[in-house]
Amino acid sequence: MEPPRAIATVASAICRRPITALLVLLVALAPLLVAAGRVRPNNSLDAWFVEGDPALARYHAFLREFGNDEAILIGYETPDGARSPSEVDVQLRIAARLDRVDGIERVLAGSAMLAGLSEGLVAKDGRATALVAWLTVRPDIEQVRGRVIDEARAAAAAELTPLGRTPHLVGNGVLYDGLNRQTMKDSGVFLTLALVAMVILLAIGLRNWRAVILALVAPLLSAFAGMGILELSGRPFTVVGSALPTLILVVALSDAIHALLHYEHVRRLHPPANAAERRNQAASAVGWVAVPCLFTALTTAAGFASLVTSKIALVRDFGVFAAAGMLLAWVVTLVFLTAALALWDVRPPERRANGMLERMIDGYAARLPSLRRPVLIGTIIIAIVMGIGAARIHADTDTIGLLPAKHEVRRDSEWLEQRLGAYTPLEMRVTSPAGIMDTTFLRQLRAWRARAEALPEVERTFSALDVRGLSSGVGDAVPTDESSYVSADEKTLRVSAYVPMTTANGFARIAAALEREGVAAFGRADAVEASGYLPLYVRIVQYIVRSTVVGFGTASVIVFALMFPLVRSVRGMVAAMVVNLLPVLLVFGLMGWSGIPLDIATATVGAIVLGIVVDDTIHFLHRYQVALRAGTSSTAAATETIRQAGRGMILTSAVLGSGFAVMIAAGTKSISYFGLLAALAVLSAVACDLLLLPVLLSIGQRVPESATEPAT
Repeated sequence: MEPPRAIATVASAICRRPITALLVLLVALAPLLVAAGRVRPNNSLDAWFVEGDPALARYHAFLREFGNDEAILIGYETPDGARSPSEVDVQLRIAARLDRVDGIERVLAGSAMLAGLSEGLVAKDGRATALVAWLTVRPDIEQVRGRVIDEARAAAAAELTPLGRTPHLVGNGVLYDGLNRQTMKDSGVFLTLALVAMVILLAIGLRNWRAVILALVAPLLSAFAGMGILELSGRPFTVVGSALPTLILVVALSDAIHALLHYEHVRRLHPPANAAERRNQAASAVGWVAVPCLFTALTTAAGFASLVTSKIALVRDFGVFAAAGMLLAWVVTLVFLTAALALWDVRPPERRANGMLERMIDGYAARLPSLRRPVLIGTIIIAIVMGIGAARIHADTDTIGLLPAKHEVRRDSEWLEQRLGAYTPLEMRVTSPAGIMDTTFLRQLRAWRARAEALPEVERTFSALDVRGLSSGVGDAVPTDESSYVSADEKTLRVSAYVPMTTANGFARIAAALEREGVAAFGRADAVEASGYLPLYVRIVQYIVRSTVVGFGTASVIVFALMFPLVRSVRGMVAAMVVNLLPVLLVFGLMGWSGIPLDIATATVGAIVLGIVVDDTIHFLHRYQVALRAGTSSTAAATETIRQAGRGMILTSAVLGSGFAVMIAAGTKSISYFGLLAALAVLSAVACDLLLLPVLLSIGQRVPESATEPAT
């Protein structure tokens, strides 16, 4: 089958001037490659929400009303007692150093505060204490946060390290910064491990080092170019986006493998007589593969692009730039390989007679008619079991849980909670139409706070009324500025309920309980409302569920619609839908049975997996349609396609699976889960394509005698 005229014309032009084509390609990619080197992570709150989101707007309104709610809590051991003169002196020296840090607005020193006001900042046994450093409200906080945290850590260490003590830092900003640094670390680890695994598999599958090098160059260029597009767009590089270069790399590599294997096949059948004939073969081989590769690029891009329906900004960004990266990779891979094969002779390796893989493929192809019933029965059983598992999935997210168990931020968080108690503030807006100093309101407020502190999850509450008229005698050790806790009209009071660090669902339950107690104490539904950062965190879970359902539904419609022009038959489309939905069902079933939640990373797995697993189906159906048009029966075409395409499908799936599997080593747990699930989906997809797809295509067809004979 000849490639379409337009593709054949372009491929021939590249082969006539391969050096020019490579230079043009590198010049075009240069700005993107340079920009990729400037990528910096950003896992801030704004990166999670789309612009104009009502929940984000309410949070910004809270910031305008009460100021910044982001603080750094610095705790440490005090062997001599937190309130001893020597310890108070140490803490005041730390506070003075923190005051000089650009980006810190004010500091509270727990040891220097009155005993009744220092709860949560001084341990009950007096052998641990903490300071609170509130960050300044500034538009460039994302750019300076890491520096502020480093300087705060250094300020505390300068006083504590000589005493043999260690500062422990926690807070939302510290968590964001930890995610930023882990994101960069994971991104580098992914690429390194993926490259090692791919080189090994390519060396085994292609058996030619020149072919291995050519297969890797274009996907690597595409991966870095994709990061360059992200940087030039001005959108943030997030914990989810850290998987972007690896995804582009492994998916683009499958196109390169199919092109090289088809070139090997053509060259083996018709050894070229001279360089001109070899160049023509390169143009013809890459052009022929360009058609199914275009469909795989479109369907994979569609799977990613479907994520634009998400209300989570970083998921939308991930989908958009991954889709752009896939389409760019198709162009880069085919242009580069066409020019490279025209310049450098890649001789096919000596063919191994009766290799184990070839024997397995031929054996299955020969037994296809007799395996119809076992394959169908097994498929039905697996679908039922996985369907039950999928019904058990729950949605939740745990931001601190995204970090490795031994990460410094998690260790510090555990230390603070064990030594000083719950430190996470769940901010509540308590309103009074008559003003916060109204006698009735004050009585109801006391009743509500008593009810709140009786809840098992709430350790204590704090409001500005606790410190009115009080002074510790040590300057600003007590927060005398009430603007951060009282609205300008003095009708709204900010009350902080300190709760243990938990998941989004956990915070949602606590907030709902506090609001219910507010109704009981004030007799009004609008008296107490959860506000600040944590309600946004809770909102993410709702968006995760929506992203999963809408994203997967959108991906299904677009992907299968894009496949139809290639398949062009109802039987083929039904078969394609079954074999590609089954791996997705397998993923969700495994999540349900193993207790892996839908979170910020795994919520995207359904749409992404669908876009990826259809690749082998497209290559199978492309060859199958060619065989049908040559006059063979459906069963014979299926068996012959298994023999011709089986090796390439297994090799590309092994490479894709290994590329995703390296994400299991990610420090962030949800990315690790994503890698595991995607790897399993890819492996199950190739099994469905080689085992189930031929069976479905041949159902109802007469089996000719020749169908059971191995092809020569």
